[in-house]
This record gives sequence, C-alpha cells and structure tokens, in this order.
Amino acid sequence: MTAPKVNFLVIGAQKAGTTALDHYLRQHPAIGMARRKEVHFFDDEDAFAHGKPDYDLYEREFDFSSERTAYGECTPIYSYWAPSCERIRTYNPLMKLIAVLRDPVERAYSQWNMEFNRGDEHRDFRTAVRDELEQRERDPSLQHRVFSYLGRGFYSEQIELFQRAFDPHQLLFIKYDDLKVDPQAQLRRIFDHIHVDVRLFHFTPAELNPTAYRSVLEPETARELRALFAPDIRKVEVLLGWDLSRWQTT
Repeated sequence: MTAPKVNFLVIGAQKAGTTALDHYLRQHPAIGMARRKEVHFFDDEDAFAHGKPDYDLYEREFDFSSERTAYGECTPIYSYWAPSCERIRTYNPLMKLIAVLRDPVERAYSQWNMEFNRGDEHRDFRTAVRDELEQRERDPSLQHRVFSYLGRGFYSEQIELFQRAFDPHQLLFIKYDDLKVDPQAQLRRIFDHIHVDVRLFHFTPAELNPTAYRSVLEPETARELRALFAPDIRKVEVLLGWDLSRWQTT
C-alpha cells in the first residue's frame, strides 16, 4: 500500500468528552479532521471480512488537498472494539493515539441515558447492567456496540492491548475530568503529541452534547458498580501511573 495519510486517532472512550475534543481539534489550522466524526472504519467488520480493506475508501473521508500537517479522526469505539487495535497498527504502525478515560460508573450511566433517550434502550439502568453482567459470565469475549455499558469501562484490558501494539510515545491517555476542567491544558498536551504548533490555536470554550439525565443514579447501584470496577481501576492506576481515588468513591 502507499504511505498511510492518517496519522492520529482519538480512539475513546465513548461518553468521555470526545465530541467536544473533536470540535476543538477542527479549530486548529494545522489539523485536518475527517469530514465527519466517527468514521467507524477500523471497527467495520464488513470492511475487513475479505482480507485487505479498501484504505482508499477510508482516506476519502479526508481532504488532503488542504496540506495540513496532521490528519485524524475521532471514533470512540476503537479502544473498546478489540480487533481495531491490530487493524490500526497494520494501516499505520506510527499512528499517534489519544484516549480520554472517564470514571467507568459515570460513563456507563451516561451511555445508558443516551441510548434510552434515543429509544434504543427500554430497560432501566439497573436491569440493563444486570443483564450485561449475566451475558459477560456466559461469554466474556462478546462485544456489543450498544449494550456495552460495563464492557467499555474495563479500561485495563484496552490499555494493555494498545500498549502491546504501539510504542509508549504513540499513546496519550487523558482523564475526562482534566479535559472538562481545563481543556486548554489538555489540548496543549494533544497538540504536542501530534506535533502541531499550539500557538496557532485560538481557544473558544464549547459545551457540546449536554443531554439532561432522566433520573439520578441510585446510590446502591453506584456502590455495586464501584465494587465491580475496583480491581480494574487499580490496574489502570498501575498501567498509567494515575491516582484514581475519585473513581473509587460514591
């Protein structure tokens, strides 16, 4: 294949500020983002079903005539959808990757709220996560694109997968809380990561996807889920050198 043209990806996580991040990245004059958020190429099983995928079809999502220095896209399922990792590495072994991680309990409830508001989910949150737990016990390897409230939040296995496939300097992990509280600081880290000049960027605050919650997460359910995620959170602390004590308290 010809040299890959896309050189960075925002790979996750869903409901962790990626819409706002995509918006900010589009404001930088040296960055060429895909024509749409969530291209869903590397998680497209049909595209990879018969051997070599059509990379030309993927790259048509970008305007390379603009002659930017960095081209990328934001599809937050990539970090969760396990086959995506090797597919990304095969396309561009030098790809720079960015992942924003959110408290997995808050993230799960936010995803459920989104799916419920869309009409794709009709169960209450407690029933939905109970059903997912039962499914995980039957088949831990099963991945679901919609009903993955818990699965998407077990970050350690996702982090380890990408750490095995890519060199450390290619990976940048950011806390959702940091991105929310001080987006400018996190954008500076991202611009340095993908080698674009931060001085060319003029920051304007944006709040995107502000969806009202239908109800408050029940404290008992929150405690149960924090206990469920606790071992994985401790692994993430070791893998990334983070203090995630806030994620472990209700």
